[in-house]
Amino acid sequence: MFKVIKNFFLYTIIISTIAVIFSFPAGINASAASPSLEVSSAHGVGGSTVNIKISIKNNPGLSALKLSVKYSKYLSLVNVSDNGLLGVAVIDPSYQNPQTLYWYNIKGSAKNGVVATLSFRVADYVPNGEAGVISVSTEEALDKNMKNVSFSTVNSTAICTHKSTSEKVISKSTCIRAGEINVVCNTCNKILQKKSAPLTEHTYGTFSVIKDATCTSTGVKVAVCVVCGQKYPATIAKKAHEYKDSVTIKGPTCTENGISVRSCKHCGDKIETEIMKMEHSFTKYTMTTSPTLYSEGEKTSKCVRCGVEQTEKVIPQLIDSATSVAVAAKVGTFDNGTTMLVKTVSMSDSIYTNLRAAMSDITTSFKTYNISYVNNSQPVSPKGTITLYIPLKNYDFDTAQLYFYDENSQTTERISVEYYEAEDNTKTLVKPYVKFTTNKVGYFILANTAKATAASGKNEDKSAVSNVINSNSGLLVWVGVGVVVLVAFTLITWFIISKVKNKKNKKKNNVSNLENFYTGIDANEKN
Repeated sequence: MFKVIKNFFLYTIIISTIAVIFSFPAGINASAASPSLEVSSAHGVGGSTVNIKISIKNNPGLSALKLSVKYSKYLSLVNVSDNGLLGVAVIDPSYQNPQTLYWYNIKGSAKNGVVATLSFRVADYVPNGEAGVISVSTEEALDKNMKNVSFSTVNSTAICTHKSTSEKVISKSTCIRAGEINVVCNTCNKILQKKSAPLTEHTYGTFSVIKDATCTSTGVKVAVCVVCGQKYPATIAKKAHEYKDSVTIKGPTCTENGISVRSCKHCGDKIETEIMKMEHSFTKYTMTTSPTLYSEGEKTSKCVRCGVEQTEKVIPQLIDSATSVAVAAKVGTFDNGTTMLVKTVSMSDSIYTNLRAAMSDITTSFKTYNISYVNNSQPVSPKGTITLYIPLKNYDFDTAQLYFYDENSQTTERISVEYYEAEDNTKTLVKPYVKFTTNKVGYFILANTAKATAASGKNEDKSAVSNVINSNSGLLVWVGVGVVVLVAFTLITWFIISKVKNKKNKKKNNVSNLENFYTGIDANEKN
């Protein structure tokens, strides 16, 4: 049917054209300007619809025009709109690829402009952003005289999605002038946008010091931009103070803090520092009230700088001046008026033989103290535990041992003791004492185990001689005394004079030793 209509129109156009040719006056020429067809470009994204316009320029007067339009596989022709510029339009409604566009006009049409608008749908996915190319070609063009007309045609145009873009710097920015940047499609090279680049930061040179800083004021420095000459001032921080060595303006005492000052070399700024007050420097304690077995004593010390006094209680204690044996106890252990009696057992005492027999398996070198307590001439026992101090004297603390002798069972029991040596922890003792706690009264034996008796069977003869000597010890003592009297008769006068002369000094030294020992006992008990 379409071919029949097409042929009918074609024959009609031919007949009409011939008639028109013969009706035109002779000598009329076609326009000298060259006719052309132009196809517009378009921009679209995936899934969008774009319009392409086909325009005619320098129309010589057309009676027929047939165009073929080819397009990319990523485009779908959805509509063709005739603008009615050339006359009757014959358009295939099935929208093929290529699509044929046909116009005819018996009288001919010399109008210029848009002859048709084609609508294309862009595919949802378009590789590389290029939707496709549209090509328009002229298959037939006849003027009023039914002569062929040659058209110069913009053969193709692209529909681009401008999916990929980049910025191209046209001119660089400075700190005073903005640069120019074009946003260009990487696919079709179309300039999509022109924009200004931001100004750059100033490019400053090296700072120059205008004013030096001190420890009391800031300084100033300036840098200049090498592009525009703008100045940038900056502050130089204050310098640190340079302080001299500290000077004490007020010395510390035992009761007040002192003050030291440091001054800056340049501005005189001062920093005061507090010097902590000193510790008191106390003298040795002096016994102001001597303790007894039933009452506390009191000792006092005085600061040599400020004179402040400190007083401490001395626990109840007593020292035997003859033997240096001391006892200490808590208040209430002994009743008021109780005193201590200490007797050193000698070889002439009847108990000595029993003591020697009891110690025969331990040592032959020992010293025994009979320690008791009396109140109103009656013997008493302590009401609790007491602490006893017995001097080691010539005994070494490594080999010294202490025992208690029980008169009833005539046996000995070893006592655990603490040894007090010199502060430098050497064996050359300054105050060598043994300290122990007990509630017993009686014989306390200090044994020197360095001189222990030999094993049984080795020194039987020596033991026999010793027993003979012990049985005749009284006679031997008197014989010895007689010999000494005869030999020393010439020296007796000198001895008496010397003893009288030193009597006072000895008494004074004994008092001093007693005070020192009280102090030591009190310190040990507190520890």
